[in-house]
Amino acid sequence: MLGNRPVSEFNRNDLQAFLDEKGGTGLSFSRVDHKRWDLKQIFEMAVSEVLIQWNPAKLLVTPSEAQVGERLVMNLEEVRRCLLDIDLREKL
Repeated sequence: MLGNRPVSEFNRNDLQAFLDEKGGTGLSFSRVDHKRWDLKQIFEMAVSEVLIQWNPAKLLVTPSEAQVGERLVMNLEEVRRCLLDIDLREKL
């Protein structure tokens, strides 16, 4: 979707549509959010190089359709078992 267009031709709607499309393809929230961050940095660099006057990616949001993975958290017993298996140096 982004193709070989010059950075000066993009607007916020183009970039948000790109992220929305990625969010609907089954990519994880983390991957889509990273793409948002990349776009923001690319256009921020274009601003600093005076290729464009403002950053169209500044207000992009990660679409809610992006899949949030299961968050794995250790319980207290698992932490205790883990700490028993490591040396003192790693515990410090």
